[in-house]
Amino acid sequence: GSSGRGSTLEALLARLRMIADQTRIVGLSATVSNADEIAGWLNAVVVRSEWRPVQLSIQVLGFTPGRTRRETEQAKNFLVKQVVDDVTTTGGQVVVFCGSKWNARQTAAYLAGLTDVDLDDAEGLAARCLPAGVGVFYRGLGLAKEAELEFRSRRCAVLVATSGLAQGVNLPARAVIVRDTVLGRDPLSAGDALQMLGRAGRAGQETEGHGFLLALNDNLGRWGRTPSRRPLGPKPDPRLAC
Repeated sequence: GSSGRGSTLEALLARLRMIADQTRIVGLSATVSNADEIAGWLNAVVVRSEWRPVQLSIQVLGFTPGRTRRETEQAKNFLVKQVVDDVTTTGGQVVVFCGSKWNARQTAAYLAGLTDVDLDDAEGLAARCLPAGVGVFYRGLGLAKEAELEFRSRRCAVLVATSGLAQGVNLPARAVIVRDTVLGRDPLSAGDALQMLGRAGRAGQETEGHGFLLALNDNLGRWGRTPSRRPLGPKPDPRLAC
């Protein structure tokens, strides 16, 4: 889904097919939208499966924007905390995906109950959040590895991260919250949303998973239809409906 990615892999596959046409190539994706087109290029057969070892339910939670950006951010954080409190009071863990490092820091501070922290002091903020059971994880943060280890050992109930955590880092959680529908300056795609939400309910760690995506009330129609092949799971929790 991203025009700026994949060129190296495409060139490698083309070279493999040219110099060793009998090489067996197996591609695996949870979110690719043009599987038939890719299969035609590789002269392959598409095998689709709806099976998932752990059931996953996905809910889109709507909110009304405030008059200012600050009020809108507060409305989102309030909704995030509702979900976090509901999951953690029953012993579950939550990963909160944010669209920027700044949003990750201010969300973590809010969840940790810190009101006197300097949001520009990333390391200091992360160090103060950990004792409150909230870890911060993104590229370039010195305490990111410690937050990851604390979350794996279940000493940390909440991990606030950027989208990089959804790519190749296996951190199971009972619930995942996608807080922002913008990544940096780019709109969140359905594929990116699925990558994040799929971190909920990992096999061998949880018996079920719950994904929550926050969206403006005006955009609920769009996200209610996307993705078209979302995983099946338990019925939504009416206590978290908005």
